[in-house]
Amino acid sequence: MNSRRIFTGRALRPAVLLLLLSGGCQSLSSFDGPALTQPVPESVLAFASPATGEFTAPLVETEPVHKIQERMPGGDSSTLPDPRPLLSRILSERARHIRAAERAEMVEALAAAGEDPPLDPFLILGVIEQESRFRPNAEGPHGSLGLMQVRPFVGEGVARRIALPWRGAETLFDPSANLRIGIAYLKQVVEMYGDEELALAAYNMGPYRLRRMLQRGAFPRGTYSGKVYEHRDTFKGRYTEPVAAALR
Repeated sequence: MNSRRIFTGRALRPAVLLLLLSGGCQSLSSFDGPALTQPVPESVLAFASPATGEFTAPLVETEPVHKIQERMPGGDSSTLPDPRPLLSRILSERARHIRAAERAEMVEALAAAGEDPPLDPFLILGVIEQESRFRPNAEGPHGSLGLMQVRPFVGEGVARRIALPWRGAETLFDPSANLRIGIAYLKQVVEMYGDEELALAAYNMGPYRLRRMLQRGAFPRGTYSGKVYEHRDTFKGRYTEPVAAALR
């Protein structure tokens, strides 16, 4: 299967409608702040338009996520032979309070995130750093829980969609379960918007709130996504550059 899938527009499934009605992750990190008002591309407005009362994604092909990643300072982590040793090392240092067996499960979940549809595992680590600083028992001010700061009603819907056992809100305190749910949720909003930065904004503030902002002709400032990218690039710079040098 080709892992370089292009995210194309389509009518949104019922599970996506749940995301639009959700308040996002409402994490420990602060909201992006006031929006920047500027013209909104028609492809985005096509998704955000409330004219019919139904939510429809842009009927155009958007730039593949891996191309967006390659354009960013950190590059595309899929150029590495196998990210698992690097991911394991990061988790050993940043999440040493999590049991080794649970960290091993997290490494596999992060590595699998690079499969179809691809999502950079280092970007996910950047989200975790920004959301919870790798604290599996973190609780946000609006009810978000765990590593990726997922709200329970969102987590339950996503868990059902990916066939992950749901034991109530406590499921989100399980590092591996929280990570798998958070990855699936983030992939879903990337697919919804066809744009990684907008997807990060939706993850932070909620798809419905972002949709209303876009309808007003405004964009989020990018404060949240900028912090996530900084964390991602720090991880990549620290852990991938020595490997790249050794392969030269």
